[in-house]
Amino acid sequence: MATAVELNGRRHGGLAPVPEKPIIDDLQQALASVRQDGQNYRNVSARLQICREVALATVQTSAFMLPYLQPQFWNDREIVLIAVSGYPTVLHCASTALKNDTEIFLGVVQKNPDVAMDHATPQMRNNKEMMLRVMHLPDFDFFAVLSERLQNDKDMAIIGVGRNPRNFQIVSSRLQDDNDVVLTAARRAGEWERQGDIGLIQLVLGSASARLRQDPEVLAAAYHTSSTDEPCHIL
Repeated sequence: MATAVELNGRRHGGLAPVPEKPIIDDLQQALASVRQDGQNYRNVSARLQICREVALATVQTSAFMLPYLQPQFWNDREIVLIAVSGYPTVLHCASTALKNDTEIFLGVVQKNPDVAMDHATPQMRNNKEMMLRVMHLPDFDFFAVLSERLQNDKDMAIIGVGRNPRNFQIVSSRLQDDNDVVLTAARRAGEWERQGDIGLIQLVLGSASARLRQDPEVLAAAYHTSSTDEPCHIL
């Protein structure tokens, strides 16, 4: 019968086949072995694989081994926190409760934002305080994967369209009629278009409410002109 490690290895496609080595059934020998190399957890007896002390020592040595531990340890906060701190991609196998743990999630965000958002739970995507931290990260745009509630939150929308004016298309009609949101989107669209990203001004103005798409201040922000000039209008 396959052990938990073998089954997890097949499922995740990670480790090489378990080598033919004597099974370690002595606790002190098992601890010494996994402290030398966490992959030696595969050579520990089933009885000791469910020993928390052995599991903890394994991820302390080799954080990437979290998926190969007994599933009960995927809900052990200390073990998961150590594992994701050393190897963020193992967040995927943490329990839902621990994926919703702000310290664990923020730690992964700081090391690998893409992994964090790939495995963010609906509850976390709806956590405004946490998503504000995510949205302020430089060089990342996660607005499209926020909860619908946060996509329609004015504070989040201003950050989102300021980061990428294309996000203006997915905010609510209420925010597409909000002066601050539209001005931010138009200003950023104009900046990007002047750098060669053609079509963004039309995209933003075309999505704005009828009231604001012809607003002189909005047009001036988009076309980088004075509001008394005569920029092209979007019909």
